[in-house]
Amino acid sequence: MVLGIDVSSYEEVIASGVKFLDHGKECDPIKELHKQGCDLARIRVWLDPYDSKGKPYYGGTSDKAHFFSHAKMMMKYGYSIMVDFHYSDYWADPSKQVPPKAWAHKSIDELQDAVYNYTKEFLLECVKEGIDVKYIQIGNEITNGMLFPTGALLEWSHGGKHNYGNFISYLKAASKACREVVPLAGIIVHVERTAYTEWITEFFTRLNEARLDYDIIGCSYYPFWHGGFRDFESSLANLKHFCPRVMIVETGYGFTDTPYFLKPAKPKEIEEARQAYIKYFSTPLEVPLTPEGQCEFIDRIFDLAEKYELEGVCYWEPLWCSGKDGYPQNPNAYKYVGEKYHYSKSVMANTCLFDYDWEKLPAFGHFKKRK
Repeated sequence: MVLGIDVSSYEEVIASGVKFLDHGKECDPIKELHKQGCDLARIRVWLDPYDSKGKPYYGGTSDKAHFFSHAKMMMKYGYSIMVDFHYSDYWADPSKQVPPKAWAHKSIDELQDAVYNYTKEFLLECVKEGIDVKYIQIGNEITNGMLFPTGALLEWSHGGKHNYGNFISYLKAASKACREVVPLAGIIVHVERTAYTEWITEFFTRLNEARLDYDIIGCSYYPFWHGGFRDFESSLANLKHFCPRVMIVETGYGFTDTPYFLKPAKPKEIEEARQAYIKYFSTPLEVPLTPEGQCEFIDRIFDLAEKYELEGVCYWEPLWCSGKDGYPQNPNAYKYVGEKYHYSKSVMANTCLFDYDWEKLPAFGHFKKRK
């Protein structure tokens, strides 16, 4: 089983002044994780993560230059690479799949060509630069489609979805480019909300009927969005019916129920934030939001991965600690994706494998190859 980490924001984290500590002594988490058997680096790719004045959107500023810099650094440590194409200039997820600014006014046919050409050119450059591309995600969390609005999967009033034709045409364009350039790399279709069995069944039935060329189903699993372990286990069993190779490409769990605050907060503010965070969970907590609970979560994920013979497990952004001035942010990035701007807030800050003081957590030692 492959063990991976998404560390797309690592270089930005280091630039913000973060120093990873082990009992107060600076450590190298990338090197240590590799010694524990982690050998895959998942790196997201955005086309143009900058505003009109050239200021970065942050969140890793995951453009092509960042990708190659980061991939080469990770390869020096002994990691192979998973390319995570978002086909956007910033975050792509179930609620938003905003086309790159340069593609904003393209027709459906032009978007197919853009996806194909961009994917092929990017991967050709990977080959030229000697990047060890082991896996390729063609889209990020695309259960609702991609490249909205033309590639959005829309719900019928009587249930089910439509507009699969446009959506699948974009996936086929991406897949074709992948096969032409790096034919041995595993092509991943990445979904979330796997507990919605009818939804997922329809989704992969349609993709398989259309004979989409892919190798692996990649899934996200965060209990606060995707249900409890029993639901997730049922999801894994269901996914195996559609593709024998299944991989958890994103997962994580909190070491505390108290969100990160840039400045000291009042007790009332902390409690309100705690309650708001707990409300994210779609089912009652099965594992405590403590350092010990984070260890238990990782152990249980590995139990499921072994039981269902998964391709691998990737932990999402285990090193995304806040710098002393908070998380670098650009309000224009939120404007681009149509979301409300929240200064220095991150619902994922407590899923790191280092705490808010940059100290290594016990769960760090649990994310390792089992004998």
